[in-house]
Order: sequence, then C-alpha cells, then structure tokens
Amino acid sequence: MSAYELMSKINRNDFLTEEIAGDQTAVRSGGKQNALILGKIGNLITNLPRLLGVALFLVLWECAPRFELIDPTFIPSFSTVAKAWINLLVSRRAHPAYCCQPETILAGIRTGAAAGAPSGTDVGVVQKV
Repeated sequence: MSAYELMSKINRNDFLTEEIAGDQTAVRSGGKQNALILGKIGNLITNLPRLLGVALFLVLWECAPRFELIDPTFIPSFSTVAKAWINLLVSRRAHPAYCCQPETILAGIRTGAAAGAPSGTDVGVVQKV
C-alpha cells in the first residue's frame, strides 16, 4: 500500500474495519487519535529520504576527521563543533559577537547598496561582445 493510499484511507476514517454478521463496519477506537498517529507516520515515510541524507552527512562529518581521512585541524568532527557551540552559549562569551547594534547593520546595507547599484548599472549598460 502506498503512502497516498494510506493517507486517503485515513481521511475517510475507514482504516480499521471489522466484519460483524457479514457486514463491514468501521471500528473507530480513538478514530481521530489513530488518524493523527497514522498521519505522522505517513509524513515520516515521505520525509525519510531527507532525514537519511542529513543523517548520512552528519555521520560522514563525524567519521572523516576521526579516521583522519581529512585533517581535523581544518575540519573538526561534528561532536567537537557542537561541544564548542554549547560551551560558547553556556559561558555567554558569544553574546557580543551576535548582538550587534542596528547602526552597524544599516551601515553594511548602505555600503552594499552604494557599491552594488553602480556596478549593476555598469553590467547592464555594457554590451556583450
């Protein structure tokens, strides 16, 4: 049964059936709760390739520096990076680095616009060779 068929059965609430005296009647023991659970399982099945891709990336990131396939000085393992971030956040040493003033942000935007507008105009005006 495909995920689409399963989801359509969940929407119709006829995923649990029981034969009583020759008739098929829907058994709805916790119907909405069962539908929610099966819906979450369906979402997990459809998102499984994405989750496996992320998991594979994290495993490769962790294993490559540990087995010295790449130099750990340049690319440390994921667990080392995660521990460093947690230590920065707990010790509050990272706070000044990511809390800059709005004036600084606006100065960067102004500088980018001042440099980008003329160069964009130049690129648009120059004819291709």
